[in-house]
Amino acid sequence: MDDRAEGTPGRLVVAEGVTEIPAGAYRGRADIREVVLPASVVSIGTNAFRGCSGIADLRLPDALQTIGHAAFASCTGVVHLRLPAALRSVGKHAFSRCTGIVDVHLPDTLRSIGKGAFFHCSGLVDVRLPGTLRSIGNQAFYGCKGIVSLHLPGTLRSIDDSAFCRCTGIVRLHLPDALESVGHSAFQGCSGIADLRLPAALQSLGDYAFSGCTSVVGLRLPDTLQAVGDWAFGGCAAVVELHLPSALRSVGKGAFHGIGITALVLPAGLASVGEGSGAGHSLGAFHGCASLAHVLAPDALARGATADAARVFTGCPVLAAGGLTPHSAVPPLRRNFWHWTMHWAWCTPGQRTCVLAVLVCELRTDRLAEQAGQARGAEAGQAAPLPSLAHDMWLLILQFVPRRCLGGRPCSP
Repeated sequence: MDDRAEGTPGRLVVAEGVTEIPAGAYRGRADIREVVLPASVVSIGTNAFRGCSGIADLRLPDALQTIGHAAFASCTGVVHLRLPAALRSVGKHAFSRCTGIVDVHLPDTLRSIGKGAFFHCSGLVDVRLPGTLRSIGNQAFYGCKGIVSLHLPGTLRSIDDSAFCRCTGIVRLHLPDALESVGHSAFQGCSGIADLRLPAALQSLGDYAFSGCTSVVGLRLPDTLQAVGDWAFGGCAAVVELHLPSALRSVGKGAFHGIGITALVLPAGLASVGEGSGAGHSLGAFHGCASLAHVLAPDALARGATADAARVFTGCPVLAAGGLTPHSAVPPLRRNFWHWTMHWAWCTPGQRTCVLAVLVCELRTDRLAEQAGQARGAEAGQAAPLPSLAHDMWLLILQFVPRRCLGGRPCSP
């Protein structure tokens, strides 16, 4: 390699005409303080500047297209990083453990960020992701605890395993609507996230995806989601609102372990719910939800055909409060009695008595029709259909209507 100091100690100037920096060319050169690369350089090889901890001023040429594996890993002196417009990909662990980097500007041409590219860049605060980005690799920003605000582009389709694991500084996370998959442990341990919005197109949610996100308060899973992985939201103790989509078919072990909800509506099509043995990470889907006292569940789950409720809801007061409420126990509630002012009563805690009175009235009115519907359903071998009510209304029914009032029996407030 033809390079010279040009009279300045610690200044590395690579000669004009060089197109490639070979693998390991300057690895471990702690004496280098500044790197000046010629405009002709188009690629930087594996480990080329790895461990050059003294580099503070890094200027990358505009024509640079590829940065190799761990090319600048552990260059702890670099503070500001601006990647050139011609760059197409950032290699695996290219800037991993560059703990001094504060801000990174990525070019609009970039389509992917490789595995561990900014792994444990703990000083990183400002990340500007380009509008062309489609995927973020495994552990790409793992342990970047300094990131506070994360703006993901609308072009993003996938976030791979552990991509932002233990990024404890993130407070607001709104995932783009086009995002289809969130990998295993993608945001595990991001304990600072308080405002979380999941994308409308989400199809796959990996195991431990948001496990340990202890500041999240409300969870609304998108209608496209059919499966929630093991421990996906395990340990998210601050969650007090949970809305599961009607398309959901399976919930993994420990998926919602220890969350703070008081009532839960499980969709009618739910076919699989994780049971636990109580040992290690083998916990039921809702194990340890210490405030969960009301659950509306598919009939098969309520009677133990698809899972043992005692192993799904271990440590939940619902087991001592009479068990799960099957869908078939709730008669269809006619909505033609509702006035718009009564709708607001659902949202006002102080008017629970009024809400209960209206529900009981409708239950009485519908009792004969419901009994007739059940008789027809029994002949066909089917339970009476549930009405199409808002999810929040079902939660209120579970909380405000005594169990003795369910099933179409006469009841008073």
